[in-house]
Amino acid sequence: MSQREVRRDRNPFGPLETVVSVLLAYLFLGLAGTALIAVASLALGEGTNVTVGTIGDRKACATVVNETAPATTEVSQRDLRRGVAAAHAEEVEICLSEPTRWQKTASALEPLGLLVFVLGSLLLVRRVIEGARRSGLFTEVTAARTRQLGWFLLVMTLVWPFVAAAGRGVVVEAAVRGGTWTGQLFHPGISVSLVVVSLGVLSVARVLRRAVPMQDELDATV
Repeated sequence: MSQREVRRDRNPFGPLETVVSVLLAYLFLGLAGTALIAVASLALGEGTNVTVGTIGDRKACATVVNETAPATTEVSQRDLRRGVAAAHAEEVEICLSEPTRWQKTASALEPLGLLVFVLGSLLLVRRVIEGARRSGLFTEVTAARTRQLGWFLLVMTLVWPFVAAAGRGVVVEAAVRGGTWTGQLFHPGISVSLVVVSLGVLSVARVLRRAVPMQDELDATV
């Protein structure tokens, strides 16, 4: 085996680790830069309009399905060829111009969940890689950390969308006549593909866990 092949064998997670590290660095630098700009603006007495997603926005907005406010989703067909094409809006963004603190907090739940999902997933993936590098792939440590990653993904995919939907509902209840916050719970926007990925990660964790005794036996015979 050549020296180059040995290096590849020692670090099979190299490409994934590089991507995760770059994304984490980009995310942390972006958050740090945003925080510095906000602090500098406040220090100069100019106030700040810095937002992360919609977190920190003076308005409270929610993107909802067109059934919530059908009249507002009517799209002008003026520039389309008649009988050839038609345009329609599946979603509409509703914003409260003077929201209360509670309404602003509720509207920030969805972008906050996305931030937690991305940051948490990257950190947990990096943790799995570090555990596999130190203790080996077929070990209790790697299996346990992979299982933690899978459960985190599954909870954020199945549970948090309902929390975000409740937050959107708070905005809808204040903005739309006859709107209720519970109505948005019927449109949580769960991603089926992410559910499948989460279950796949949990399945990989089970496979790794079952392979631990075999790896121990192999190590004992070598």
